[in-house]
Amino acid sequence: MGNDEIMEYYIWLQLCLGQGNRYISKIFESFCDAKAVYDADNLTLSKLLPKTVCEKLDKSALAYAKEIFEKCKRCGIEVITFHDVKYPKGLKEIVNPPIVLYLKGKMPDFDNIPAVAVVGPRNVSDFGKKAAYSLSYRLAKSGMIVVSGGAVGADSYAHIGALKAEGITVLVMPCGFSVSYLEENRALREHIAKSGCLIGEYPPDMPITRF
Repeated sequence: MGNDEIMEYYIWLQLCLGQGNRYISKIFESFCDAKAVYDADNLTLSKLLPKTVCEKLDKSALAYAKEIFEKCKRCGIEVITFHDVKYPKGLKEIVNPPIVLYLKGKMPDFDNIPAVAVVGPRNVSDFGKKAAYSLSYRLAKSGMIVVSGGAVGADSYAHIGALKAEGITVLVMPCGFSVSYLEENRALREHIAKSGCLIGEYPPDMPITRF
């Protein structure tokens, strides 16, 4: 089976379980990959998962996952699965790790380079803008990865500070890459995708649910 095909099963599994599902780690303790989950019979699954979860896995088709993966390929979005060598090891240690990551740009070496999240309010004071910019500039200049959310306000100044230092910055998307999100920051996102990366756990067309 090709690498493209196996990715479709991971997308399928994340669609079935949703983000932050508490059974993700348990599933991958018992199954070697997402296709093994797809191929498992109901009796095997019922020993690990609640009935409601088993029913959702049984009823969900693979077709939509294939559509998502095809769109990712057309739009230049890289799909990184839980078992991909690019998947950050530290992320696997959280309680409910993502099954799939969507990426634009280049994945930094999170396993060997310290990463610091710099976030703040949208309605930020002038002092807050300077603080976010200055802190991120110095962190990036020292070789650290600056992570933020790409929102207007403090987040934007954090990203801009890291970019000005010619360092690495990562923007964590709260929605799919194809969704119209904060159009005033589109140019910033495009810049980050070229020198760092945009990353998220949502399919391309997944809308933002909360501002």
